[in-house]
Amino acid sequence: MRDLINTIGYIYKITAPNGAVYIGQTINLRKRKSDYRCGRFKKQTQLWNSCQKYNWNPSETLEIIDE
Repeated sequence: MRDLINTIGYIYKITAPNGAVYIGQTINLRKRKSDYRCGRFKKQTQLWNSCQKYNWNPSETLEIIDE
């Protein structure tokens, strides 16, 4: 089991081309960025649909807003 006492969590923001903002959280930032780059986020339907509609990748606008 993972030691969550010493684990750093991240809150991040993704901004879509139409100005919509998506806020997320993760404890594995490298994997989350990789998932976005490779298109492995279909269960996040609003974000996925926005990416399909505007032909953009969320990893391009992902920014950390808190650790």
